[in-house]
Amino acid sequence: TCVILDQSWQAPSNFEDGGIYRWIGQSARLGLLRRVPGGVTLRMNVHCFAGPRHVQIRNNGTTIAEAPACG
Repeated sequence: TCVILDQSWQAPSNFEDGGIYRWIGQSARLGLLRRVPGGVTLRMNVHCFAGPRHVQIRNNGTTIAEAPACG
């Protein structure tokens, strides 16, 4: 499986504990490309800066995960 990030994703940076994070703008796209059909699991830790944000994960226009008051 290949992960494709659109131009809204900033370059990766490192937390002091070695974890990796990326800043994004108001919206960002992430694509998953597979050579053969099959399921994938997407895991993300979402942290919202400077106040609560409404975060949605969509697949073909259908909301599959949501955090209405991330912060």
